[in-house]
Amino acid sequence: MSAPRWLFLTLLACLILAVSAAPSASTFVLTQASWNFTFSLNVDKNSDDIYFRLVSSADYAWASVGIGSQMGGSLMFVAYEGKDSKAVTISPRIASGNVEPTYAPNINVTLEPGSGILDNRFVVNARCTNCRSWAGGSLDVKSKDQPFIYAWGPSWSFISTDSKSANMQRHSQYGFFDMDMTQASSGDAGVPEGTQNSGASKIGDTRNDLNFPLSIHTLTMFGSFVILFPMGALFIRVISKVKLHYITQSFSLAIVFFGLATGIQLSKLFNMTRNFRTSHQILGLVLIGFLIIQWVLGYVHHREYLRTQHRSVYSEAHLWLGRLVIISGVLNAFLGLHLAGRSTLGFLLIVLIVTGIFAVIYFVIWSRSRRKRSALGSNRATNFRDDDPSSLGNSRMDIPLTDHAAPPAYQEDYVRPPPGSPPNRNRI
Repeated sequence: MSAPRWLFLTLLACLILAVSAAPSASTFVLTQASWNFTFSLNVDKNSDDIYFRLVSSADYAWASVGIGSQMGGSLMFVAYEGKDSKAVTISPRIASGNVEPTYAPNINVTLEPGSGILDNRFVVNARCTNCRSWAGGSLDVKSKDQPFIYAWGPSWSFISTDSKSANMQRHSQYGFFDMDMTQASSGDAGVPEGTQNSGASKIGDTRNDLNFPLSIHTLTMFGSFVILFPMGALFIRVISKVKLHYITQSFSLAIVFFGLATGIQLSKLFNMTRNFRTSHQILGLVLIGFLIIQWVLGYVHHREYLRTQHRSVYSEAHLWLGRLVIISGVLNAFLGLHLAGRSTLGFLLIVLIVTGIFAVIYFVIWSRSRRKRSALGSNRATNFRDDDPSSLGNSRMDIPLTDHAAPPAYQEDYVRPPPGSPPNRNRI
């Protein structure tokens, strides 16, 4: 047999051995605009271990895959940046529902060689020990359509820690797919390296998470403390519109209560806020109490002023508590943005712009009011000048000025009657 033939057979045998040595796997590939989301799974028939490879864009705060048809009861593998910017952290988590999943320390996941952040991608090669079942769910290795879920985080609020219990922001997109577990099962342990979709099918489209509760909470609280409450203060302080002031502040208080309801709903979704212990939540609840007191003080102040036409201690308390509440509300908004992982710079610029607008409005109205008062005072002073005859009313120069007799009591021929005599009724 010629040498080239022996060489060809040798290479073919090596190729067959290499292919047979590669662990079987099912691979799900989701093609995005400029990158691919890839999850490849190998189940070891000889143990309860599973091996998987997860690749996703690092332009998002985190990426994850969950075993199950929904968040509740699913075992999730969440990848995010480690303390070292080139390292990746993989965190096994379980969720009780559509809430932030909680780290499951009893699930042992270890990173295999080749893991890290490479070419701006999360690359996770991992082994999960005893991961066939967990509290709330299990992996059916005989199923041809085992359900999975996938998701990735927002493009802000990035995580950089080695802690597996790090707090996460809500996903920005998510979706579902099925996997053929019979194809993924093999007798060879090892991390699969699938790059093309095989043994997996996508279910529906990738969905955008608009996070309406957060948007509503932000808009209602921002609108109340930055716009409506200051506007109501202008109505009473500048143009003295009591009824308009009352309507605006009462409406703002109702909006705040609506924002409080959405805030409570949001708090239950995240591990950090579930127990209402953050500074934003504590200050927010205190401000709600102050707002109720402020409304009552305003009502009592108005009743007292109508009765006495003078300001009272309720007036001063209402005035200063109102200022404190507005300032504290704006400061609490910064705490809320920090809690949500958002930049506070944009909000600061908006606050400065709105404050400037209100300052200009206040100055213009105050200046006009001052000019009107000055003009009114000047007209009144002119009417009482010494050289202005009109200040004395209509002139009556036609009245004749003649001598008149003295009153009877002062006439010279009058004789006072003696004491006790009856009055003389014939005299005037």
